[in-house]
Amino acid sequence: MATYLELHNIATSGSGSELRTKILVAITVKANALVESVTPTAAQLDFARSALRDPKAYEQIVMNTVLSANKAATVAQITGATDATVQTAVDGVVDKLLGV
Repeated sequence: MATYLELHNIATSGSGSELRTKILVAITVKANALVESVTPTAAQLDFARSALRDPKAYEQIVMNTVLSANKAATVAQITGATDATVQTAVDGVVDKLLGV
């Protein structure tokens, strides 16, 4: 289990840089998926436009939510998460923020 200090360090220091990069890409992938969906809502399209323009605007809120949701994991598990695992986590965060 990662300590709160370790989670903070992942969120704010170089130890989380690879995870941060994966999260930025996952935000963009999710935004693109929303644009390409059959019947996106206005909120989904607003998010997608904004996220595709500037994924960094969502980076910290998504990072914090992903870290909080995975606080029972070890630092190695969190920072070593696969692309697919990160994408699933980011998809879930965005859906919750959009009320899906």
